[in-house]
Amino acid sequence: MAPFSVLRSSPVVAAAAAAPSFSGMSSHGAKQSARQGSSGGGGPDVWLGRAAMVGFASAIAVEVATGKGFLQNLGVASPAPTLALVVSGLVVGLAVFFLLQSGGSQD
Repeated sequence: MAPFSVLRSSPVVAAAAAAPSFSGMSSHGAKQSARQGSSGGGGPDVWLGRAAMVGFASAIAVEVATGKGFLQNLGVASPAPTLALVVSGLVVGLAVFFLLQSGGSQD
């Protein structure tokens, strides 16, 4: 008995062998995403996303270049715990609000 004969008869290996591969997929998905991406530069959500990415990357670059954190560059040496709680609560509240709004708009 070969050492790998058990693997050949395994139902997991048989299911993985029967699963469709990426090379066997049609190019319909690629065409769909290409059509969505070529709609003239995108809407406001695309531009806001791009601006957020540029802002995040530039904030990281400034932190690496100066060796200081974001708040230290703004002149705040140590943020108050109350301020941190308020900002955290605001971020979580807005995230929940927008998640509920996006879930409710689908019909």
